[in-house]
Amino acid sequence: MGVGTLVILSLVVGGVLFAVIKTKSKAVAPSWIPIEIRVTILPEEYDQDLQVSSPSSNESHTVNLYRLACSCADQQERRRYHRGDLRRHCAHLNAQLRAGDFTRRMPPMAAAVIDGGYTLGRRTEMFQVPASEEPNSFVPVLISVGDVNDWANVFGPDNSGGVRQFGFDVHAGQWADDAAPVAADRIAKYILSTVR
Repeated sequence: MGVGTLVILSLVVGGVLFAVIKTKSKAVAPSWIPIEIRVTILPEEYDQDLQVSSPSSNESHTVNLYRLACSCADQQERRRYHRGDLRRHCAHLNAQLRAGDFTRRMPPMAAAVIDGGYTLGRRTEMFQVPASEEPNSFVPVLISVGDVNDWANVFGPDNSGGVRQFGFDVHAGQWADDAAPVAADRIAKYILSTVR
């Protein structure tokens, strides 16, 4: 192999590496995070610290929308999740995303969690449940259960084609307020088989 060929090959490899590094440096949530809870990462212009007050206490916290980070204790515990994963979010971060109307850029499941004023519990599971007896007809569902196994927040499709939160009483085995998602019986059966 001649020197000219080596130089050209080096330039090509260098160009490819530069393109890969440049692509990786952009703010994009990793593709291995389920699409339903993948949060849109805002442009770098939102990389500024905002001081926010906590409605449940007299404390103030620092929220950064670009970094999807908050200084509160809850968010510090959630740091094991990657930036761009809705499970990382605390109530303060979600409140700022809601206030800025950023959820319109997010998948319907993530938007339903944030717009509803919820955070995901310590135990969160994504799955698909058959929507009907038809083959290949599945409905995405997100179940979030806190430390106490008494209630589950279920985010799933409603009868109007949207996604919203439904409450499920694990002990009573019934949906709250007579409101249930599409494929409610299948979802309830799944919850009762895994949570109890």
